[in-house]
Amino acid sequence: MKLLTNDNCVISLGGGSIINKKIRKIIKKNSYSIYLQVKLNNLLNRLKSSKKRPLLNKNLNKKEILKNLYKDRRKFYEKADFIVNNDNDKFQVLEKIKSELNLYAK
Repeated sequence: MKLLTNDNCVISLGGGSIINKKIRKIIKKNSYSIYLQVKLNNLLNRLKSSKKRPLLNKNLNKKEILKNLYKDRRKFYEKADFIVNNDNDKFQVLEKIKSELNLYAK
C-alpha cells in the first residue's frame, strides 16, 4: 500500500489487487492507471508455465478459472484511466503507452 503513494514511479499490481476497495481509492487519487487488456487464450498461453499463480496452479481447468476471475474483475479493470490492447507486439504496446503518458503529463 505504501508504494501506491510514491511519486513518479511505475507499479505493476497483481490482477486481484484491484478488487480491494482501499487500493482502488488510492489508485484513483494518486495515480494514472493503465489496463493492459489481453484476450483470454493469449493470457492462458502466457501464464501456463508460470509457477507464481496460486489460483491457477492448484486448479486443473485454468481457462475456466481465468474466465471467472475476469468476469468478476472486469468492471474494475475497465475503470482504468487508459486501456491498451496487449495482444500485439510489445513494442507497439509500449509506444501507445508512451504516447498516452506524454499527453497525460502535459
